[in-house]
Amino acid sequence: YSFRMIRFLCFILPLYLCFTQSAQSAPSLQLPVDCALEQDCWLMSLPDADPDPAIARDYTCGKQAREASTGTAIGIASLAEMEKGVGVLAPASGTISRLRDGEEDAFRSIKEQAELKKAGKECGNGVLIEHAEGFTTQLCHLRKDSITVKKGDSVKVGQKIAEVGLSGVSDHPQVTMTVRKGDLEIDPFSGKELKAGRCGFPPKPLWSSKIKTDGFNLYDAGFAETAPDFGLISQGKKPPAPTRKSQGLIFWFAYFGAQKGDRIDVSLTAPSGMVLAGEQMVQKEDNPRQYIFVGKALPKGLPPTAKKDLYKGEARLTRITPQGETITRTIRREIKIE
Repeated sequence: YSFRMIRFLCFILPLYLCFTQSAQSAPSLQLPVDCALEQDCWLMSLPDADPDPAIARDYTCGKQAREASTGTAIGIASLAEMEKGVGVLAPASGTISRLRDGEEDAFRSIKEQAELKKAGKECGNGVLIEHAEGFTTQLCHLRKDSITVKKGDSVKVGQKIAEVGLSGVSDHPQVTMTVRKGDLEIDPFSGKELKAGRCGFPPKPLWSSKIKTDGFNLYDAGFAETAPDFGLISQGKKPPAPTRKSQGLIFWFAYFGAQKGDRIDVSLTAPSGMVLAGEQMVQKEDNPRQYIFVGKALPKGLPPTAKKDLYKGEARLTRITPQGETITRTIRREIKIE
């Protein structure tokens, strides 16, 4: 939906004073979700700081951005978590300027997404908050019927105003926040205009506390007895746990922000320490969300034992950043099979 933006104009003050005042008056933002990053919510993507339509770069010149995206997307684990209710918070104090509610929360086909874009409803259920000095924040993909404020209400930083949803053009439960000054999109991680096309420069973030943006987040993993249905997993419907009579043993994991060139080492280990299944691979393409699994066929089931056996799964991801830094993330799971 369209919004009327308040322009910040400097008619009288010298230009350098205008820029100084603007930087000082920018709002101090907090995370707009009631969650702990890298524990029960994760950064899915950052604003695209490169105006080139063929290139997507975040403020570090990294790849954690979707082409032409102006918002910061924060995802939760699944539809099941969404249904429990995850609060969306006002990122700064201000006044509710616009809102929309009533759009359904649903996974949509490409055709349905195109229809929403044509209708100007890609944001889904959303809220626009006006802050001081012409700054606004727009929060999208909110849960249907969860918005607790109305137009004209004053809100305080950290106040719950809605819940995380799956409305609009969204392929995962999330909230996406876009920051503007007048009609210019601002990257909250760098403090710079997105249209300026600058990345890799020392940032002046608008966040009130430091937020890690090192590129990828392993957020879910588990076991199954057959190849898992990741469509169901994304809805929070985990596959049945393997038993000793299962014909197969599978370890799967999921991560946000997959990038071409990521090295992935994944293994499934028996109680004896023997590796039942393992694979080393290199990610072939960028992907906002990636699922991977390894496993072993067990035509006769697991061998009988007198006690519970502990099977272990581990996935390790390694990435070299544009600055040459090597970052490694690991996720582990264990399961006792009787």
